[in-house]
Amino acid sequence: MTTSEDSEMKDELSGIAIEVHSIGPDGLDLPMEKPSECSGCLQVHQEIQSISADVESIKGHIASLQQSVDSLDNKIAKSTSVNIEILKYLKQMESKFSSFTKEKTKKDSSLHFVDKTLPVKSVEDFWTFNEKIKTDKELKENFIVRVLSLAAENQSSRNFVFKLVKYVMSDFVASSFSLTGKGVNININETDVYHVLLNACVKLYPHESLSNLSKSFSDYFSQTRTRISRREVNRDKKMAMMENEDFCNTSVKTKTKRPSADKKEMVVKRAKTLPNRTEACSVRLRSRRRTHSIDDEGEDSLDKEEADDPKASIVTVIGYYTGDNNPSSLSNSTVQYVPLEEEEEGEEGENKDEEEEEVEEEEEEEEEEEEKDSSER
Repeated sequence: MTTSEDSEMKDELSGIAIEVHSIGPDGLDLPMEKPSECSGCLQVHQEIQSISADVESIKGHIASLQQSVDSLDNKIAKSTSVNIEILKYLKQMESKFSSFTKEKTKKDSSLHFVDKTLPVKSVEDFWTFNEKIKTDKELKENFIVRVLSLAAENQSSRNFVFKLVKYVMSDFVASSFSLTGKGVNININETDVYHVLLNACVKLYPHESLSNLSKSFSDYFSQTRTRISRREVNRDKKMAMMENEDFCNTSVKTKTKRPSADKKEMVVKRAKTLPNRTEACSVRLRSRRRTHSIDDEGEDSLDKEEADDPKASIVTVIGYYTGDNNPSSLSNSTVQYVPLEEEEEGEEGENKDEEEEEVEEEEEEEEEEEEKDSSER
């Protein structure tokens, strides 16, 4: 084939559309896809697969989240049940605490009644307290608690019995009782108070016989009048000693009342020194209305003009005097102006004040003893 023929054939073939067929599943010829169209489908298929994988992952996350929600629901349900139990427990505790508070308040009030009532000061108060113990069980228990609290280490049963009776009643009330009730005395053995005290002694002293404990109670009641008499005697002695004793006072207030001109004598007040009793002496001096001192030689420290002043007042010298007639025994005494007519009234007022102070001191001592006993309880 020549060159011209080859060129002519190419021209003919170029005008013809070439179709590529493929055999289908039924034996039919199918046209083949173009290569560009096949690559695009592959990309779409890959994207679909990627999206499907993402969807599956999201479904897995959703399932996990659902499991977490279910677990949280279970925990909330359990927590709710626990909270309900806690609320029930708190309500029970509140009711118990309320009842405990009421019981404690009632107990405190009964203890306060015991502390306020004892020791009884009259027989009527004793019977009232005895009836309350008989009817009020809680009051009786608190009374037993107070009685047992009086126990001390290394204390004999006799001393404990004496302490118990002294805690319950005064000696004045105890003088009306005895263990047998002979004569005008009341039989303490028939009272509830006595049996509480006796049971406390038996509990604290189990090895002590009942007869010895009863004898200790009997001795206390039989010695009551003796103790009262002894106390009265001691009180009278103390009062007599205080009345006979005249204390030395180095500071007497100046009296404004001016005495008459013919009473310008200075009197040395009778005083007492320990251990010797001083004696009185008088010294005639004149002075102004002001405080000054006498020196060791017994001479007035003022000059002659001041000593001869007609307006001078009568003064009282309070000092120590050893018994001789020498005024020099007055050492460093303070001289102050007290009119003679007012001196006796002042002494009587001082004696009354001293008596009142003595009575007040005795009452304070008794109150201190009662406070000590209550603090020990």
